[in-house]
Amino acid sequence: MRPRSLATLLLLTLTGVAWAEEPVVVNGAGDPARDVPAVQAAVDRGGAVVLKGMFDFGERGRVTIRRSVSVSGDAGASVRDPRGNTIKGGFWTFFSPLPDRLPPEQPGPQISIQGLRFEGALWAPINIAHASRVRIVGNRVTNVRPHPGQLKGSGTSITSRASLSARISRTRRGRTGTTCRASSPGR
Repeated sequence: MRPRSLATLLLLTLTGVAWAEEPVVVNGAGDPARDVPAVQAAVDRGGAVVLKGMFDFGERGRVTIRRSVSVSGDAGASVRDPRGNTIKGGFWTFFSPLPDRLPPEQPGPQISIQGLRFEGALWAPINIAHASRVRIVGNRVTNVRPHPGQLKGSGTSITSRASLSARISRTRRGRTGTTCRASSPGR
């Protein structure tokens, strides 16, 4: 190793900066029995995860985030293209739950989700309840399905036939913005 490289490595080690590992690449199979466990295994590892192709999370597939992770779509595909970087279905497709013990004893994970298309998720494709840092950028969310449910202990049923589309994008000035459109039957 050259002296300059050794000095850089020593400086980075002393300042707590870790070397970036190669990202884990997960290719979509279009099958919930294969896609959900494959993405969960990659997220459990932590670090960088790249999703390529079409993923099917079925009716209630979910990936639970407990470690710092950066999940992104393949840079070569567009979030506008339904064939690339798309996760179909799921219920809270990416979920970071509160820790068992409150208040939390440790800071939450650092979570980044970017460059993905979420199609037809039940209730919400991303639910982050516990994190120390969250970055959600450049995703496209369409056809979110309402969740008919019952409030605990109330006997009151909640149903909705409205649909919501959200798009997170960059404005002309470089700021990130969210555009939401809600519609209900007959409108």
